[in-house]
This record gives sequence, C-alpha cells and structure tokens, in this order.
Amino acid sequence: MRGATKDDASLVASSKVSTQARSSGSSLGDAAPTVVTWPSAGSAHLLAGQGRAATAAPGGLSVGLASEGASAGVSVQRSAVPEVTAGVDVQVLDHAAALAAGVDGVVLSLAGSGAAAVDLSVGYSGFAGAYGGDWASRLRLVQLPACAVSDPSNPDCRTQTPVASSVNDASTQTVSAQQVSTSAVLALTAGPSGGSGSWSATPLSASASWQVNNQAGDFSWSYPLTVPATQGGPTPSVSLTYDAGSLDGKIATTNNQSSWVGDGWNLD
Repeated sequence: MRGATKDDASLVASSKVSTQARSSGSSLGDAAPTVVTWPSAGSAHLLAGQGRAATAAPGGLSVGLASEGASAGVSVQRSAVPEVTAGVDVQVLDHAAALAAGVDGVVLSLAGSGAAAVDLSVGYSGFAGAYGGDWASRLRLVQLPACAVSDPSNPDCRTQTPVASSVNDASTQTVSAQQVSTSAVLALTAGPSGGSGSWSATPLSASASWQVNNQAGDFSWSYPLTVPATQGGPTPSVSLTYDAGSLDGKIATTNNQSSWVGDGWNLD
C-alpha cells in the first residue's frame, strides 16, 4: 500500500474548498429570487402648477404630475404665461383589484380640477421583476373605461386604449405620458413589444414559402426572420429553411449530426 503524496494532499484540499463553496450557497442555483412589491390600495392629492411638479407614493406607487409646461417630477422656471394649477386626486388599486379588472399590472384613477390635462409619470421599480420576457420594458399606459373600477367584471369595462404619448424609460424604470386627462382611469400593463423587441404572435402564412419537387419527392420550406435595423450599411437577410431531401440517405454509418436549429433545418 503506497504512502500519501503531494498530489493526494492537493486533491483533498481542492475537495474541501468545493464542499465549502457548496455549503456556503455560492452556486448559481442558490441565487435569491427577485423581490416583487406590488402597490397596495392608496390615494393622494397632488397639486401641480405650470412652474412646478408634484410627486407622491399612494399605496407605494411612485406617481408624478405636472401641468403643461413642466415635466412630471421635474421643476422648471416659471414663465410669463398665467399659471394654471392642477389639483388631482390619485387613487391606486391593489394588485388583486387590478387583476379583477383584467389588468396584470397596476390600475390608478385620476380625478382633478383646474387643468384639463397633465403630464403623468409612474415608477415600476418595485415590481419590474414580476415576470420574464422583458415584461418591464414592455410596460405602457392604457386608458380604461370609467366603469373599470366600479364594475370590473363587465367585459365592456375592460377595453384598453393605449395612451399615444406613453414612453417607457427603462433606465429610470418609469413610464410617462403627456396631456393625460385629469378625469381618467389608467392602467400600467405590458404591451406586445418594447425597447428589447416584440413578443407579438409571428404570422406564418403570409411570408412563409414552400416548394415541392414532384420528381424527387423533396419538400422545402423557408421563413424570413425580422432583424433589428442597423445603424449603417445594409440590413442582413436571415431566414429559417427546411429541406426534407437533406434527410434522405442518412444511415448508421454516416455523420448524422443535425444543425444547431434541428434535423433538416438551416439558418441562412
């Protein structure tokens, strides 16, 4: 029986280090889950003038208001134009009430006097990690019928109309919109697309093409892929193609390794 060597000691030490790393929870599988904090029900009264903005956090939701001439959440210098003060009551529903209204996000209502429209900003940092698929970057403001709060189960009260001026700033995790009515029910919910791309359904029939070779019995199919626009130069052409004939003749003695997109498929 041989004696212990330096290599054996190194192997034992390495094993101890690996065991300690596993016990300390340093592996990727032990990463802490993302904390998601949905706003609770709450309300606040915000008073914003032309030269100043107002912010509050009803129910824990960061909300900023500004009358025309000031960005929501940012003060600007007063102008010579007579000031119009906007007093707005902001009511935020809890997440359960939002789900009841068909919104997997946040619902808030505005009721104000003075200015007919204000600039609005809503922060979503507390629940940015609620879902995957670039959900946070696809958040936008939509307007709901007034009955969405009082009769949320009514299908007619669930119609969502996107706010045209809605802008999602992923760097500050804020969605803002200009000239929002001070008498409106709004929702912060994800749309089909955002700054990171589109998650809308991909049409298959309109752009896909296929061919059949009656003599060889071959079938081929291709589908062009949408690619981001380039800053300069031509836009690349990328498509998925399938060729049934490429599978013919493959037997146990040939190299039958498939492409990285599947047997018979290619990314061209």
